[in-house]
Amino acid sequence: MHYYHLLPLTSALSNVLFFTLTPPLLAKPFDDAKQMEAQIEIIEVVAQTSEKNHYINSKTVDDVSHFLSRNIDKVEDIVSYTPSVFASNVNAGMETGLSIRGFSTGRQNIYVNGHLDNQRMFIRSPETVEQVAIEKGHSSIFYGGAAPGGTLIYHTKKPLNEAQTQLTATLGSYDKYKLALDTSGNITNKLDYRAVLVKQKANSFIENAKEDKETLYTHLGWQISSKQQLSVELEYNKLTNPWTFGIVRVDDDILYDKSYVYPATNSKRKYLRTSLYWHYSLDENSQLTVKLNQVDLDRDDVWMGFYYKLANNNLLGYWADIDNKAKQHNAVFDFEHSVNTSWASHTFHIGYNYNQYENTQHMDRSIGQFIIDPYAPDYSIAEPTEINSIRYFSADETESSFYLLDTMAFNLNSHNNVQLSVGLRGSAFKIIDRTDNSISVDKKAITSFLGAAYQVNDDIRLYGNFSQSYEPNTGLDKNQQYFEPKKANQIELAAEYTFSQQHSLSAAVYQITQSNLLTHDPNDPDFKILAGAIESQGLEVLLINNIALQWQLKSSLSHIKNQLDNTLSSQHGNSAANIPHNSFSSQLHWQHLNNSIGAHIGVFGLSSRYGNNVNSFTLPGYVRVDLGGYIKSGTWQVNLNIENLFDKRYIVTSNYEDDMYPGRPIDIRLTASYQW
Repeated sequence: MHYYHLLPLTSALSNVLFFTLTPPLLAKPFDDAKQMEAQIEIIEVVAQTSEKNHYINSKTVDDVSHFLSRNIDKVEDIVSYTPSVFASNVNAGMETGLSIRGFSTGRQNIYVNGHLDNQRMFIRSPETVEQVAIEKGHSSIFYGGAAPGGTLIYHTKKPLNEAQTQLTATLGSYDKYKLALDTSGNITNKLDYRAVLVKQKANSFIENAKEDKETLYTHLGWQISSKQQLSVELEYNKLTNPWTFGIVRVDDDILYDKSYVYPATNSKRKYLRTSLYWHYSLDENSQLTVKLNQVDLDRDDVWMGFYYKLANNNLLGYWADIDNKAKQHNAVFDFEHSVNTSWASHTFHIGYNYNQYENTQHMDRSIGQFIIDPYAPDYSIAEPTEINSIRYFSADETESSFYLLDTMAFNLNSHNNVQLSVGLRGSAFKIIDRTDNSISVDKKAITSFLGAAYQVNDDIRLYGNFSQSYEPNTGLDKNQQYFEPKKANQIELAAEYTFSQQHSLSAAVYQITQSNLLTHDPNDPDFKILAGAIESQGLEVLLINNIALQWQLKSSLSHIKNQLDNTLSSQHGNSAANIPHNSFSSQLHWQHLNNSIGAHIGVFGLSSRYGNNVNSFTLPGYVRVDLGGYIKSGTWQVNLNIENLFDKRYIVTSNYEDDMYPGRPIDIRLTASYQW
């Protein structure tokens, strides 16, 4: 657990800190020293050593940015090296999903530059970001309503001081060909730019599934004056990775190497994001930040596969033609003010946050017009022509919130520093069904945050927090009343210890309890009733050993106990699906003294876990090994990365016996880059 964060609030440009989790064992796209000189940074990156007051000092945040140098396809590929974090297939792999501290994250747990990222079936290109962090325990004080496990935070690339361009070519398994161009420079002495262009042609390891993509990202930064900065980001993405249907378990055997994706299946998703960031320093103690964001989606899909497994183990055929349009608007207004008193220094944040998400989808479906043999799917079956089901929905979600946070620092002496953070957020949220203009949710929520950090001496730091989050509950009770939102409380206690100036040990214990869960009313299934809570308790340990100047070993352990408390359900006392009780990871890095060559080997393992919430079957545990290295010569660099070295078959996510998603088999990527 290293404690870095991408705060949704900003500070003066002079206070922006750039860092990496470890020394540059693998080269970054541009030299670290030059990255540190980036002129305009709207989103502040805060390390624990920062002298400024920030509430995040009392929370666990893991920075995973160093994995970007391995030319990963998506963040899920590497998150299991982080304690209590695991990959999770959401919408059959069409969008980013994680499991954090025993809870699955949703689209509202993913942030970019301090506001919500794209909300509909989106996987962010790693080429557009320079930092990625995972905040443990979602805190609604800044992030609004979402699942309680944690928050994935991206920080996009920003302009550099000097003109630089890098061209990267990648060849890989599954017929992967990728070109990426990353360029930055100055248009005038006050106007800077950064642009990234990515073109990828690739197949998935799942037969008949494509993973082609196109990305164009641009950032313009204008230093209006010594007190004002204005930035605009435009980002276009075209994604083709389709709904993959998953695989099935038949007679206790998981059919790993089968694909039920028929050749007609395809996805055409186009996204356009426009973001504006304005930062104004009123004086040396007061700053105002405005962030405005809009995303437009146009999606056209065809799905052809199966609906579910029949009693005879055959699969019921499924076909759908989908037209989907979505739009989101996000706004953040934050005022920061610092003041010193005789007994403490204060950093206040007062702000307003607005989120709106409109989603309209039409589906023409054909169900049961063909049957699939799970052992031998026949891809020659023609697309059905008879439509026997039509689904249409149109919804509008809004959230409007005000928040207040005070972070106080008490300097007792040169070593004994205490920090206390207290915050409160009031939110109003509504979901409207546009098909009939009915309201499915109309509620308010009050959430709070209390955190404390104590720097005992140069080697020991203690911290803890009480952090609340909420999620809207949809549905009505039999009296036609809305339900209060799901409410979650996290209690976390942690410590960091540095010894011999070469090694560090950190540990955290936590408990997250989410209450106000719903289930269908047994007396009238059209309505819902309260159905208890789910609780997750855990321990995380991280040990970093700088064995020598050229070697570093980083190892972690985590233990999670996850349990449903619902006496009305047969699942009372069960564990949530896909949550391993125990997991571990270890990474060994080596680099030559002049950084001309380097290598790494990593291993992570998960214990067995339940494959569904009923706990009727278990998924086997597994261990995955990754290997990689690089060679640098002048402005050239060549990287070789091998993911899943021993070609281990394993399941990433399972919902039912006929809804299971496998991990990628061995994946080899050879990358060459040239910088000028």
